[in-house]
Amino acid sequence: MKKQKLISLAALLLTSLLLLTVPAASMPFMQQDSAAATLQNSSNAAVQEKDSSQQSQDETVSMLKSALKGNVASAKTFWQLTTTGGNVAYVILGVLCLGLLIIAFKAVKITFDWHYSKDLVQVDFKQLELTEIEAQVKKSRKSTMRQMMEYILGFYRAGGDSMSVQQELTTFVDLKNDQFESYRNWVNFLSDSAGGLGLLGTVWGIFQTFFGGDLDPDKILNGMAVALITTLFGVIVSLILNLGATQTFSSFSNRLEQISDKGDELRLYLLQLNTKNGRTTGYMAPALSTESGEATQMATSGNATVLEQTVERIEKAILSLGDGAAPSRENGQKSKSPKISVHAVEPLFSSIRTGETLKKVLKLQAEDRANRPLEHTRISLETQGPLFFEGKKRELEIETDKTGHAEITMVGGKKVSTASVSFWISGDQEHRENLEIKLYPNTPSQLIIQRGDNQPGRIGQRLTQPLQVLARDQFGNPVPDAEVTFRLAQGEGALNGGARDFSTSTNEFGITEADFTLSDRTGFHCVEASLKDDHGETVKFHILGTA
Repeated sequence: MKKQKLISLAALLLTSLLLLTVPAASMPFMQQDSAAATLQNSSNAAVQEKDSSQQSQDETVSMLKSALKGNVASAKTFWQLTTTGGNVAYVILGVLCLGLLIIAFKAVKITFDWHYSKDLVQVDFKQLELTEIEAQVKKSRKSTMRQMMEYILGFYRAGGDSMSVQQELTTFVDLKNDQFESYRNWVNFLSDSAGGLGLLGTVWGIFQTFFGGDLDPDKILNGMAVALITTLFGVIVSLILNLGATQTFSSFSNRLEQISDKGDELRLYLLQLNTKNGRTTGYMAPALSTESGEATQMATSGNATVLEQTVERIEKAILSLGDGAAPSRENGQKSKSPKISVHAVEPLFSSIRTGETLKKVLKLQAEDRANRPLEHTRISLETQGPLFFEGKKRELEIETDKTGHAEITMVGGKKVSTASVSFWISGDQEHRENLEIKLYPNTPSQLIIQRGDNQPGRIGQRLTQPLQVLARDQFGNPVPDAEVTFRLAQGEGALNGGARDFSTSTNEFGITEADFTLSDRTGFHCVEASLKDDHGETVKFHILGTA
């Protein structure tokens, strides 16, 4: 028993000695082993996590590659690429086809028009008579050149002043420009629509990618494919249509310039023809004989009945006998000394603007043979050309006041021309008085681009075509001396020598222009042209700077 206790005591002492010696010698090694174990465990966890992440990435990449092989990567043709872009790509492709069809139609039309007018371009007016020119125009094939010549010759044949042919030629050119503007607006609309559809496809593709929060690889690739392909299609189609419209407009401008030059040649021929014949107007209607003129006068004098005309003639005869003068007309001449006369009072009414209403601008005075004013005397008036009385009337009858005066309101028509107003004592058209009235354009209300829009140019150089505009009033008449301001709104460059703003005035035909020099930067530029005091809408010239 004691032996066992001694053994137990000895074991206890040995254990105590071991516990006393471990903190001093063996404890650091235990801490190092513990730290190593901890690091080992962390490393193993990180490796496991990395392996798991790598495995997840490998699976994602594998799935993306699989999706690519089944979708975009398999698009080897243009049609497969279009199919990948979805419905928006189909619409953009349709816009391209429609735009190219319109451009091709216009290009073919311009080409045929040029071909059909080759014979008229070679006509030498100086070597032909007017009838020969008309015959050659009539037998030529239908073209814009033929329309222009028929228009000018018809105006001249109708009695138009050869000096006014320039105005008619400008009107014809403006009409053709307006017709072409409709075509250009369509192409510009299609070009802008292609760009807008490309942006719509981008938004739609991104929406497909992230809608619902499910980032499935197939869904991501399909959405991004729609976004990228539609954007690419939209930009390419927009550039193609812009280029086609620019080239077509350039061809049309050259064609119209050729027609205008030939029209000026015809105008000079007509002017020389008038000078040669000793007159300033075109073909005039033959004058009526005195007897036939009197018969017509009796049949159409005002709105009087036959009885009223008879009474007036009797009164005139009695008055003439009372004065001791017989109402004879030797050799068909008019009486030189009327009993009652009417004349305009200074200042004389001589000009009016188109569409303008001038209150009581024409003042008349009725007098007897002794120059005494006659009250309550009826005066008849009539206008010729684009000139009217108040209420758009061409004929008017008015009564003088107590002082023998009458004041008439005049209204200008829609066309710039020369008009006239005639007036006489009612029932006595033999002593008509006439005033010639000039109609001038009204305030400019719109600008029309003549040439220079949608043209490319090399950077650092001046554009081949100047930026040209036409100022017109509300009736389409060219307005001379209208102030126009050109302003560089987008891009870099210089107007007429170095400024971003340039102001000028239109010439006698309502046209003005500005030169534009591109900077050293490529890209799109925009120049705006506007009328003074913000009349009408601002027009914009689009220019593409290329290297």
